[in-house]
Amino acid sequence: MAGRVARFGLKTPRMADLAPQYVDDPITQRAKMRIGSVLRGKWRIDRLLGIGGMAAVYEGTHRNGKRGAVKMLHLEYSTDADTRARFLREGYVANTVNHPGAVSVFDDDIAEDGSVFIVMELLLGKTLEELSQARPDKRLGILETLRITDKLLDILAAAHEKGIVHRDLKPDNIFVMEDGTVKVLDFGIARMRDVQASAKIRRRATRWAHRRSCRRNKRSGSGIASMGARICGPSGRRCLRC
Repeated sequence: MAGRVARFGLKTPRMADLAPQYVDDPITQRAKMRIGSVLRGKWRIDRLLGIGGMAAVYEGTHRNGKRGAVKMLHLEYSTDADTRARFLREGYVANTVNHPGAVSVFDDDIAEDGSVFIVMELLLGKTLEELSQARPDKRLGILETLRITDKLLDILAAAHEKGIVHRDLKPDNIFVMEDGTVKVLDFGIARMRDVQASAKIRRRATRWAHRRSCRRNKRSGSGIASMGARICGPSGRRCLRC
């Protein structure tokens, strides 16, 4: 699948990856039936990209010709106020980061049947997990890892400067586009911190960028420590040093 987008909750698999018993369940059938429909007179659903436990993701086209990824919360969850709020929060938090590495969300609305949806930029490329699995030895090279790490640090520093900690950084939520741009996906469970706490994290990010190394960090809330663990995993090395 060429276009991959941010996910909410569980990983959004490709249709070809779905187990047979899920291909024709009611949720999947309803998702397929949306293809060709127009949401609120503005977004035409072109094709189904994937279905997850909480939402379905489509490629869509706005009436002005702009393409996007339409992420629609399943109707069963759209009626729950807390779930709906968390779903919409993904877009609000990502836009607050205000960095090219955070997936932009440029619309949100409620479909005619009551399902909540957000519209994000459509991404072309692969997740960090997919990149590493595509390599012959199932791991990234050290130079490639360092390039991705450097870009990730920039994104995380921008988020932490706004008092935002991702809290779910993993290879499936790190996306490398075809032009080399790195994107961080799924800010749905991000936590907002006060300015003083985020300033400390920002200083930590600067030290990591300077040293270019992975170190253990016992503070569970640190997105930087999580980033180091996730990058070192796909690279197949415990630590990367210049």
